[in-house]
Amino acid sequence: MYHVLAVSVLLRLFLLSQEASGWLSDRIELSTPLNSWTRLKEGVALKEAGLSSYQSDLFHETPLVLFLFQYLLPLGDIINGLFFIVADILIAYCLAQLTRLHHQNELKNQEQRTKSGGIGKGVEPILITRNESLPSIVASVYLINPFSILSCSAHSTVCFNNLSIVFGLWTSLKGNWFLCGMGMSLAVQFSLYPVMLLLPLSLTAYYSGRTSGVLKFLLYTVLWMIGILCVSLLITGGSWDFINGVYGVILLVPDFTPNVGLFWYFFMEMFDHFQVFFLCVFQINAFIHAIPLTIRFNQDPMFLVYTLLSLISLFKSYPTVADFIIPVSLLPLWTHVFRYMRFTPVTIGCVLVSSIAGPITWYLWIHTGSANANFFFALTLTYCISQIFLLLDVCHSYLTHQYDMTNGLPRTSNKLGTGHVLLKLQ
Repeated sequence: MYHVLAVSVLLRLFLLSQEASGWLSDRIELSTPLNSWTRLKEGVALKEAGLSSYQSDLFHETPLVLFLFQYLLPLGDIINGLFFIVADILIAYCLAQLTRLHHQNELKNQEQRTKSGGIGKGVEPILITRNESLPSIVASVYLINPFSILSCSAHSTVCFNNLSIVFGLWTSLKGNWFLCGMGMSLAVQFSLYPVMLLLPLSLTAYYSGRTSGVLKFLLYTVLWMIGILCVSLLITGGSWDFINGVYGVILLVPDFTPNVGLFWYFFMEMFDHFQVFFLCVFQINAFIHAIPLTIRFNQDPMFLVYTLLSLISLFKSYPTVADFIIPVSLLPLWTHVFRYMRFTPVTIGCVLVSSIAGPITWYLWIHTGSANANFFFALTLTYCISQIFLLLDVCHSYLTHQYDMTNGLPRTSNKLGTGHVLLKLQ
């Protein structure tokens, strides 16, 4: 684990020491109007000049980030780069800790299920086995992920959103609802879409403390949100401009700067009088899947978290590749279902094609003028399709594993092999 940590830190330091760091901070795959390092520096400059950072259509970061970097930026590029590296290391640490707790819970649940006779015969090959190195594997997947390395080098503030999320997940498994409420409140304040994660965390609170646990978690979360709102008002001098400058931009999508998401192309090409309707459709689509998924995976809140994080990465209005890192890093939690996965080559191929050809089509479109937005959006769709394939494959594999655990091996019917997903499993 330590050699992986050392290599990942050295890679980040190398990129931060090169001119590539400035180039990466403007890459649309790593930067959006909400988390751009360039825009953050402009917002801090406006604040220091005695102007409101949110009166223009330039700065869309949260007041907390504005306040933080008002003091960090004068310290120089080296300190700021080290700050982002430390944030990545903290994310990896939280991932390792939540993996350790989740793995212990899975082994305990499996043991109880075995004693109660809740599993079928012949399932020994697909049982969850103790793996002491699993936390290190999850942390390593995050640390050496090219997307996380590039995002850190680009000074993408998405890392603060990711840190808040994994901190909230870790403390929820510890049963510390005060800190969990803080993590989720910060995540919602940074990005808004993590509000969906309140559903699986409420289930976790219910299974640990029944109704009192849920009430405690929701109470702490609301109190933290109110506290963060008050602090934000103090930072902005009592001005409410940040509400529209941050959350209005997330929901109304006024900036059509290209990114790896789906919103920008549709609304850039769409007639103005259709925009309100399709804006509602796109935003509802981003949130509505949380309800049926919660109903279906209510017995496994952590797997529900994985599915919701994948959907947030896919359907949020201003995504970057950094949003895809956390669900990918969580995948080793379910290594026991990997044997059922069927579309791994397709998924990997789509990611590689979009990662390599995406910057090429962007260069042809913007710099040489020999292509247009359709070329780049085609690669964006390929990237989104890879996420869809991965999510569907993992969900199918998870349900198939649950079916085999309940009914035993070998199967008496081969219908499952034709792609039927057993939704009736509880």
